[in-house]
Amino acid sequence: MVYANEGARRLRAALDASGETQQAAERRLGAAVGVVSRLLSGERLPGRVLAASLLEAYAIPLGAWDQPAAQDIATAPTDPAPPAGDPSPEAA
Repeated sequence: MVYANEGARRLRAALDASGETQQAAERRLGAAVGVVSRLLSGERLPGRVLAASLLEAYAIPLGAWDQPAAQDIATAPTDPAPPAGDPSPEAA
């Protein structure tokens, strides 16, 4: 999954880990309907009050919303294995 910023990545990870829905997160944060979806998509950045609530509720640092998303280890590309029968450059 590609995230718009580090804050969105961390929010998705927190929701996935807790099993909390976007709607439950909005209630917890006192946010309007659809805000969490827009945060996750990068369509919106949190203002100061919402960013402070996200810090308190999910431990998302204030600066995370201004940083590019770190790549998830689980989705990081790996070097593909060479096809069977192809000698590796080291073996040649």
